[in-house]
Amino acid sequence: YYAIKVQPGIHHTMGGIKINDMAQVINTDGNVIEGLFAAGEVTGGVHGNNRLGGNAVADFTIFGRIAGSSAASYASGEMPAIAEEESAPAEEAEDAVSEETAPVEASTVAGAMYVPGTYEAEATGMGKVKVSVTVDENSITDVVIDGSGETPEIGGKAVETLTEQVLAAQGAEIDGVAGASLTSSAVRKAVAEALVQATAPAETAEEPAPAAETEKEDAIDEAAAVEAATEETTVETPKRQWLF
Repeated sequence: YYAIKVQPGIHHTMGGIKINDMAQVINTDGNVIEGLFAAGEVTGGVHGNNRLGGNAVADFTIFGRIAGSSAASYASGEMPAIAEEESAPAEEAEDAVSEETAPVEASTVAGAMYVPGTYEAEATGMGKVKVSVTVDENSITDVVIDGSGETPEIGGKAVETLTEQVLAAQGAEIDGVAGASLTSSAVRKAVAEALVQATAPAETAEEPAPAAETEKEDAIDEAAAVEAATEETTVETPKRQWLF
């Protein structure tokens, strides 16, 4: 018989410090931290919620080179303009993402008038994540997240924090919880879907059916009037010919 020592090891760490395409570290306000660069598993957001095997190699080699090049440029005084101007584009980039992913981001619907009520939606994390969102005309008043299908010690524990984040953000644009990326993503999607339900009736109400029907009736009346006028002209023409 042979015996070997076996123990678990960390395969890959998802999530971490936020960086931009120059490998500059971004703070919680969306601004560049001057002189700080990062790459590899210490950073987050490069692979999304998961990664393909081997991608981490490209992560630390490519971004490691970018980080080194950026750091060298900063040390030599060649990139102060990039550091100063980066904070604004970083915020603009986040706004652009919000606009492009309107169904998922809160900024699109936060300014809209909700139809008061409770709306439910679900999305897939480790399992099914169900969300119930209650709104009044202008805000989210309550959020209930059912994370019973998630891993109790990870996604299950994150539910309370995610609930607080949704209420604070007044929408689906939340930071999420480190280590529970799948659950966080599912909550974002489910909350966004619930808010779409809450706003859809209001959008429909902008072009009410009665107005459309009235326009049709007006068009019919106008057509009838033209037809009647044509008939009168046709009848009168022979009379004028007979008179001459």
